[in-house]
Amino acid sequence: KNDLNLYIKWQQNAGRKLSLFTDLQYRHVDYTINGFRNNPTLRLNEQWNFLNPKLGLTYKVKNGQAYLSWAVANKEPNRDDFEAGSTQQPKPENLNNIELGLEKRKPGLGWGATAYYMHYRNQLVLTGQINDVGAYTRTNIPKSYRVGIELQGFVKPTDWFTAQGNINLSENKVLGFTSF
Repeated sequence: KNDLNLYIKWQQNAGRKLSLFTDLQYRHVDYTINGFRNNPTLRLNEQWNFLNPKLGLTYKVKNGQAYLSWAVANKEPNRDDFEAGSTQQPKPENLNNIELGLEKRKPGLGWGATAYYMHYRNQLVLTGQINDVGAYTRTNIPKSYRVGIELQGFVKPTDWFTAQGNINLSENKVLGFTSF
């Protein structure tokens, strides 16, 4: 596997309280497999070009900030996905992610809440099957999503003690997929 990454980030203040940002990642992945010990006939030469943008804004509020972002992430299958011996070659995953959050902080106390929606195309998920060498297999599902909220917080009543925690409440769904 050869992986080339180019990354650029831009941030701009748009007033005293508002800032805008964008990230852009380009990835070129060249995957070559010339067989494995347990599967010498597996031959693969795949190339992928991924463009992963992220756009967002941050707004300063009293003792904290609010933010909104949208991002795209693409990821290639891993070696195990090809080696699993499936009759169908795995496809790269595609994710669109939207987040809206609020964070507040005071001396000795802080909390945050982030709502998110993640829409997947061709998400690679575990099938529950084990291949001939004992590895778990994955398959692409055409459409799925995750929607939820993540809550986090901390309290630091003294210099020597901090308590912190987080919880994620989400719904994770596969849309219109049947497996035999």
